[in-house]
This record gives sequence, C-alpha cells and structure tokens, in this order.
Amino acid sequence: MEMCPELVLMVTGLIRSLKSVWTALLLVFLMTYTWGLVMTTLLKTNISLNSHLYAKYHLHFESLIESMWTLFVNGALVMEGSGLMTTLLESEDFMVKTCGFLFLMYLCLASLMVMQMLIGIICEVISHVNQERQNDSDHAFIRQQIWARFQECDDGDGLVNHKEFWHILMHKDSRDALSKLNINLMFLLQMQKLFYPEANSRISFEQVMGMMMMCRGDQPASVGALAGGFSYVAREVAIVRQDLKWVAEQTCPSHAHAKVLEDEI
Repeated sequence: MEMCPELVLMVTGLIRSLKSVWTALLLVFLMTYTWGLVMTTLLKTNISLNSHLYAKYHLHFESLIESMWTLFVNGALVMEGSGLMTTLLESEDFMVKTCGFLFLMYLCLASLMVMQMLIGIICEVISHVNQERQNDSDHAFIRQQIWARFQECDDGDGLVNHKEFWHILMHKDSRDALSKLNINLMFLLQMQKLFYPEANSRISFEQVMGMMMMCRGDQPASVGALAGGFSYVAREVAIVRQDLKWVAEQTCPSHAHAKVLEDEI
C-alpha cells in the first residue's frame, strides 16, 4: 500500500462516494425509464424508422427494454448519440422529430448534468480524502518530533508545564518541524498564553499537539481557530483594562475611590 499511495487514495475516495454514485445512477435509471416509456409509446409502430436505426446502429425503440438501452448507451454514455439524435431530428415525421427533442433533453439531463455532477462529487470526495491523509501524515510527523523532545524534559507526571513547553519549542528539531508544517510560531506563542494562564499550569501532550495544529498557516478558518483567536483577544483586552484601572487608581486615587462608590451604589 505504501508503494502506491495514489491508488489507495482513489480507491478510498470511490468507496466513500458510493452513496452519491448509487444516488446518481438511480436518478439516471428513473430518467431512462421515463423517457424510454414515452419514446416506446411514440415510436414502436414506426417500422421504417426502427428498421433504419437497427440497420445503422443496431438499436431500435420497439420495446421498453430496447428503448432504455438505446437511451442509456447513446444518451447517458454518449457513445453514438450524435448520429441517433440527428436521425430523429431530421425526420419529417412529427412524432419522430418530437422524440428527437426528447432525446436531446435526455442527453442534456443525463450526460451533461447528472454524469458530470457525479464526476464532480467523486473528485471532491477524493480531494477530501487526500486532505485527511495529509493531515494524518502531518500530525504523525509533528507528534514524532515533539514527543521525542517531551521525553527529554518530562518530570514524570505525563503533563506539559510551561517550562517543558519552552524546552520543546526552543529545540532546533522542533523549530524545523514547525517550519516544515507551516505552523505560525508567533501565533503559537500567543496561543500558549491561553493554555498557561498561571505559572504552574499544566496541560496534556494531546492539548499541546492540538494547539500546534491549530496554528498552521494554511489551515482554513474553522470555528476552533476563530474561537481560540477571540479568546486570546478577550484575555488581552481584560489585561489591558486591569492595567488601565491600576494606572487610574495610582494617578487619581480620590477619583478612583469615588468611581468605586458609584459602582457599589
């Protein structure tokens, strides 16, 4: 499997998209049945047309099954659709020409819309699977690098304190790993203030990993990333308000005392 990752990716994507594939095929079957029923009703008695189509394309509309096969092969799969559609549309018979327009409508719906939509769904699923595999690979890589540095400084409790976090972060191998995965170091330094609000704060190794992966520069703006950023901003604003309040108390103690009395009232 490791020798053919692209093959594994495509097979996994196809398996995950089976539900969408079956839904699209069911829609094509229902359309083929409906159009086949109409065209069989209109053309089954047209012996000359059916003989011409059979002689030229080995297809005809004399029965529902044959009509559905003709529509599927020439309409959905577009194997010989242009010749059959031209034959129907150029006929002087009104019923045959009407069936030509019906065939054109079926061709647009089945081939140009449903089948193309199915291709788009499969491509999107494969892209999503590829992104998941890349994330798992990146997570395993950064975990291997960080875990080795954590074992060097762990005090035995299995948790990462602030000192251990800085030891991990300042190691050259850790910095190289962060740079390789495009982890924004400045944002990580700011985010760690949320995880270490006190000097004796400790967090699990998995929380450290989650914090690092959250700080990737190419990560989409998820709810978790936005919530972390908003929490950091709210914490910094609260600290600034406390500092301003302390400055105001030191500068105008009488005014600050009056403000406190006013707030209590």
